[in-house]
Amino acid sequence: MSDGWFHGSFLPEWDLWMIVLFAVAWFTPWLLGIASSEMGAAKPSGRGAAVAALCLASMFGFGRFLLHSRAVTVLESHLYEGAPPLRTAAFPSPLNPLRWTGLVETRESLRRYSGLRPLDEFDPFRGEVFSKAEARPVFEKARNTREFQAFLGFYEWPYWRAAPLPEPEGGWEVEAVDLAQLRGQAARVRAWFDADGRRLRVELRP
Repeated sequence: MSDGWFHGSFLPEWDLWMIVLFAVAWFTPWLLGIASSEMGAAKPSGRGAAVAALCLASMFGFGRFLLHSRAVTVLESHLYEGAPPLRTAAFPSPLNPLRWTGLVETRESLRRYSGLRPLDEFDPFRGEVFSKAEARPVFEKARNTREFQAFLGFYEWPYWRAAPLPEPEGGWEVEAVDLAQLRGQAARVRAWFDADGRRLRVELRP
């Protein structure tokens, strides 16, 4: 078995409209059964509601797939800092199918476009710009910890930060944040090192 994470990125981890759709499919046979019992008719099997729900879910998922392809194409069709992007990604909103989060990596920065609408005009200058952190030996020490390896194996868009610690003197705090979420309870992992590069502690919040 591979330990790689395979995903299409066109469906969110949870989808409000899918939940509503399957909830309706679940309760419809029950409501029809109550009505049928009142009229003395046979209770419906619920097969028709299940088939309809699966068909609608497939159509909705295909629509998400088309919008995802369009969002990625829009991001890839522009220049950033005078050059094509190194990589791009688009992640859907669980509430609004027309709203996406676009991510772009360049040589110098990571760019995040909240509220990206694939069917509207796109302005590459309106995104949030996160300059890439200067390479430091402490980043490599953090990468070698089990917590950072687990984090980087699942989240593909980490944004690295480093800050000196007031105590102990010469120590560093290293953090990687999932740029695809970023808002609210974004997944992140932190590590603290002393001046000699010895790990003090590590904290992972998936």
